[in-house]
Amino acid sequence: MRLSTLLLLAIPLAAQSVLTVAPTSCVFKEGDDPAWARPDFDDRDWSPTRPDLNRLATSPYLWMRCRLDLRPLARTGPFSVQFQAEAAWEMFIEGEPAGTFGDIGSGRFTMDIVQRRPVPQSVADRNHILVALRVVERGRPAASGEKMAMPLRAGAAEPLDSGVLRLSVAAIGNRFYSYLFSGIIGVGGLFLLILSGVDRARRELLWLSLSCFSVLMLRANELAQALHLSYPDWLSTVLFLAGNVAGNLSYIWFFFAIAARPVGVAFRLVFALRVIMLSVPALASLFGSVTVSQFVVWWSWLDVDARTIKVLILLASVTAPVAAFWPLWRVPRELRLICGLGLLWMSGLSINYLSQLKSVPAALVASARNYQAISTTPAIIAMFVVLARRQRRISLERAELQSEMYAAQEMQRLLVPAKLDVEPWLAMDVAYIPAKEVGGDFYYCSRTPAGQLIVLGDVSGKGLKAAMMASTAIGALRTEHSSDPAQVLALINKVVLSSGAPGFVTCICALFHADGTLEFANAGHLSPYRGGAALEAENGLPLGVLPDAQYETARYQINPGETVTLLSDGVAEATNAKGELFGFEKTAALTTKPAAEIARTAQNFGQEDDITVLTIRRLA
Repeated sequence: MRLSTLLLLAIPLAAQSVLTVAPTSCVFKEGDDPAWARPDFDDRDWSPTRPDLNRLATSPYLWMRCRLDLRPLARTGPFSVQFQAEAAWEMFIEGEPAGTFGDIGSGRFTMDIVQRRPVPQSVADRNHILVALRVVERGRPAASGEKMAMPLRAGAAEPLDSGVLRLSVAAIGNRFYSYLFSGIIGVGGLFLLILSGVDRARRELLWLSLSCFSVLMLRANELAQALHLSYPDWLSTVLFLAGNVAGNLSYIWFFFAIAARPVGVAFRLVFALRVIMLSVPALASLFGSVTVSQFVVWWSWLDVDARTIKVLILLASVTAPVAAFWPLWRVPRELRLICGLGLLWMSGLSINYLSQLKSVPAALVASARNYQAISTTPAIIAMFVVLARRQRRISLERAELQSEMYAAQEMQRLLVPAKLDVEPWLAMDVAYIPAKEVGGDFYYCSRTPAGQLIVLGDVSGKGLKAAMMASTAIGALRTEHSSDPAQVLALINKVVLSSGAPGFVTCICALFHADGTLEFANAGHLSPYRGGAALEAENGLPLGVLPDAQYETARYQINPGETVTLLSDGVAEATNAKGELFGFEKTAALTTKPAAEIARTAQNFGQEDDITVLTIRRLA
């Protein structure tokens, strides 16, 4: 009696809570016929293996018929059938509709792909049931080979749901480091994005932040699928496409930007192939019909080993650090650490891409992804530190430069006086437009016992050095008491030479007398203009060329109401987008206009150098 009781108790203990039926235990057929759902349909000529996607599908639909023996299951409640596939499908149990997942017409579905449907009450007491599935073969080619790889299960609702939870926990655990480090990389990407916004010239910061966000995007998409969250399949496809394209683009362009080299044609071609490889199937999945999607699946998995070709393209793209810093034994000292980190990053990507080969066991894929995370994350974090230190150094250098620029701007006020010292019998207008923050043009006005002295000079070059030489010339003019134009130029020439500064100065010195006489001497500068015509005079050497240079003084009579125009060569040398010079002919015709109009016309044409225009009109 006691033995028989133990035997009776052992029967339910030995019963299964979940029955697993592998797709290999079922039969398959392409096409679509409602009769295939009937339990009495003769399917003996159906294929025992899933059709190969390496050929063009004859139909967007695939039928799957599986016979389930429910006797091993413990009768703890109503049974359900669970199915998992990245596809839309319709289920029939013993010929009766048991439910659908997604849209059978369009093939659209949501990414909570583990679904269960209750066994109809009319057949719930049977020991054997036939489950027929009508599956829409539509989606990303990369996932197509996995759509039917997950098993069909049967059992009570609670153990089925518990099994899904265990699978989710296991999937997250297998890639724990990948998800953890991707989150860290994403936070770092936000930090880099802020830095790139502060300093837009640092393009490498923007590229690295985009690379970080692409990693976060891909891993977040994987995590959402592992947790069986419900969101549209098109969103998963968009995240997959955007993450891969952005990641590949930013990875290549980052290393070439940090090495200050242009991206080579070979890498541009590899990137283009990568985009085509990803976008053609994805776009067909997003916008095409199921038939078009099936064709793309066939195209992507052609009889040649297309996966190997894809992996080779990916491996070519990850060699960007080597190409950007080549030859590696000549990498500058300040870039060696970043180069080494780039090679570590490259190793993680390479291992991950190699794991996608058909010959690699599935068990190694998760390990490869974890290695990628473990190797890539320290490399990127270290790059954060290196780039942050470089940013700090650049900021300090810019602060120092800003201080120097402030001093130069103070110097500029000496070169461009706010108030002009002009005789009452003259009217003078000035227009000054520097090519940079600080220019090399200068002018000087002073009333002397002999008349109005005006000097206009143009230092070779632009920027701070030119401004410093110009300030030296201004200082010499302020200490000079002579009013003779030739003597003034000779003095400035000696001062410029004694300063030891490289370059030279073109300069014109003019003296206006109260009786209308104009005396001027020219040191390689543009001649003065009156009524659109140049006032000719001997043109001497620029200042700062020879210590004993001599200058001749020319004399002209200026009548009341006439205007003399002095200008720098920034007007005549203005250049438009076609490379055409403004020229001396247009400059001469323009000298009858006010100073501001002359300068503005040259600037709009295409400013290349500092522009300075002085117009002096005799009033009486």
